[in-house]
Amino acid sequence: MNYCTYFDKNFLVQGLACIHTLKKYNDKSFFYILALDRETKLKLQNLKLTNVSVIDLSLLFEIFPILRKGQKRNLSEFYYLLTPFLIFYILNYKKKKHVIYVDADLIFFSEFDKTKITALLKKNDILFSVHDLKKDFSYAGKYNVGFLVFKNKLIVLKQLYIWMKQCMISTTINESFSNVICGDQKYIENWAQNKKLNFSAIKIKNFNIGGWNINEKKILKKNGKLICNNSILYFIHANFIKLYINKGYFMTSSSVINSSRKIYNYEIKKVFVEVCRFYKIEIYNDYKKFFNINYLVKRFLIRNLFDLNAKN
Repeated sequence: MNYCTYFDKNFLVQGLACIHTLKKYNDKSFFYILALDRETKLKLQNLKLTNVSVIDLSLLFEIFPILRKGQKRNLSEFYYLLTPFLIFYILNYKKKKHVIYVDADLIFFSEFDKTKITALLKKNDILFSVHDLKKDFSYAGKYNVGFLVFKNKLIVLKQLYIWMKQCMISTTINESFSNVICGDQKYIENWAQNKKLNFSAIKIKNFNIGGWNINEKKILKKNGKLICNNSILYFIHANFIKLYINKGYFMTSSSVINSSRKIYNYEIKKVFVEVCRFYKIEIYNDYKKFFNINYLVKRFLIRNLFDLNAKN
């Protein structure tokens, strides 16, 4: 399966964690990574990752010159602008039969059912992950851009082109416009009006757990697997995690108050450490500060596991 994502140097650990964990459970996956700055491009090129193609942002500027106008936006809103352009590029210019876009802060904990995804894609042109909300989250929209699947069809390319134009108009996250715009995301809700386009929500249990619904989930570890509400957990959309690279630690959002947070934060930290070691990322020199989370009990702080300088 073909995947694509993008990230910059400040999201390097998250981006590599996404790729690393997905490949662990889907070893035949191929990744197209849009490097959003020079440092990220050089790091990814030096790693010489298998089944990974690094795309320089300048290439998208060359193919889509209009993108340069978007550089006047704040950084996050500029990055939202890139989503439909990257997907369109891979389908239209790389001529791939399909592509799966994933946000770079997805962390996979088990192999998702590719058979179900394939079956859905046979009947549909586009697949979307949903927010799976139990409370009002209307400002962000019904669908989540974290995991999207596209076929290479003319009708899909036309819809992507519309999405590109919409994102060129605005990718604001200003709450004053939240009834119609939320970054690159809320435009998707209007696609149902296109009667020629077949698209479907991905209604696989525990397929999209993120900051918007994780408080309602009970997570535990059983037989080496993370379990969410008595079913297997496929991935966590770790949008509630902030890595402070210069300070050398990460924190979870204060809005995430799940009683299970010790469990999934511990597992997320293990992933980050594994990624830092495996890809020789030396930005975290003080492992004690890196794991300084006020509610984490001391018994989890095992030096051999968390010391980034320790030998494997």
